[in-house]
Amino acid sequence: MKKVYIIFAFVIFFGLSFDLTWKEMTRQYSIHSKKDLVIDVSMGSVKPIFAASSNWDGVRDIAKFTKDIVKGIDSILVNLASSNILSQTSTVTAVSGNYTFRYTPNFNGSVTSASLGAKTYKSSFEIWSGSGSTATKALELYFDSATDKSTGSGVLAIWQPNKFDTNLNTANKQIECSMVGGSANGTMVCSWNGPLESAGTIQAARIKVTANATAGTVSYKAAAVPVTSTTCSGGNADYYAIAFITKNVSPYYSTAKWGFNDNAIAATLCTTSNTTNNAYFNTNSNPSATDSTKYFVADGVTSDTNSFNTGGTLYPTIASVDSLFTEMTSGSDTDITTTKLGSMTIAFRSTAAP
Repeated sequence: MKKVYIIFAFVIFFGLSFDLTWKEMTRQYSIHSKKDLVIDVSMGSVKPIFAASSNWDGVRDIAKFTKDIVKGIDSILVNLASSNILSQTSTVTAVSGNYTFRYTPNFNGSVTSASLGAKTYKSSFEIWSGSGSTATKALELYFDSATDKSTGSGVLAIWQPNKFDTNLNTANKQIECSMVGGSANGTMVCSWNGPLESAGTIQAARIKVTANATAGTVSYKAAAVPVTSTTCSGGNADYYAIAFITKNVSPYYSTAKWGFNDNAIAATLCTTSNTTNNAYFNTNSNPSATDSTKYFVADGVTSDTNSFNTGGTLYPTIASVDSLFTEMTSGSDTDITTTKLGSMTIAFRSTAAP
């Protein structure tokens, strides 16, 4: 009887935060939507891409997207750790509202992900939409420790956004995020091979975030393939790419670089010079703005000693961001390449009902 009480107490407690957390992290931010001029190529022209601070929507969107991912996954792990469910030694299943939950403490299985390959995880936590034989998988979460992502294989989450947000129409695609190394010097890689909704504009995307405690920075790299690749001439798939480094203390001084090209990840614009590179951001700049000027300082920066960078030390160096971007263009970072974007398989390990 005590065991049943623990499980249902967990479901009630978790349910209170579940709706808010997962709607936040699965809502399609403008990196996937018609609001982002960089990603939205349906206008048939690269001209909108050149429009002032809107060039840099990807910086804000990627930073927010990854922050909400971490918050959502951490929320689940924290609730698992504080609910006493982790004390269970056998598999437990419970139903709450329209969702079925299952925790398997002795999963001890190998899961093959698009970002990490085959890794073995100690425990698993799954969510289905519905119950019984008609329930459909919504989330899979694999981990070795609910309190330390630096332990073992880290954490792997796979979820289907439209199971948590009905506004995402009918595209039954999944997002995968892996976290290894912990918060101080960890790496997170998020991938999807969409589009995530029936009218989505992104076919495939990958975001990689790496924290460096010694340098006091967080580095971001991302590349995406739009559904319609007709902006650049050449007849091949177009690739949007962006890299930026942010200092990990307020006001989070950041330096960024981007490009959009046919058949290649590059910092140019359809092979022409991208005079908007490089750009500066910090959270003290236009914090109340509701458009693309929020946090934007300047672009077209060519020297670390320009007037926006007092003493040349506030912002991450242009050379460091160049080096980060070059990891994608050279292929030295095998996680983000044109080949990888064209071959990712994002899927649940099992689609069986609970």
